[in-house]
Amino acid sequence: MNLPEKGKVKTMCDVAERLENEGMAKGAASNMLALIDRFSRKHNVSVEEACNELDVTAEEYNAARKLIAEENN
Repeated sequence: MNLPEKGKVKTMCDVAERLENEGMAKGAASNMLALIDRFSRKHNVSVEEACNELDVTAEEYNAARKLIAEENN
């Protein structure tokens, strides 16, 4: 493999790794939102109360919502 080909392979690997990391972040965000939603419905509490009980900050919750919203657009 010559030098330019090695560069292309590295770039492809970097892109694949970034996509994998983004996918894991979106999956974690989706799971967290589902957990909060389930807790809120099951215990008949607001989302804010569910977040408090699950030790999720408003910033974490809003970041997860934003990440999922970006995925759906």
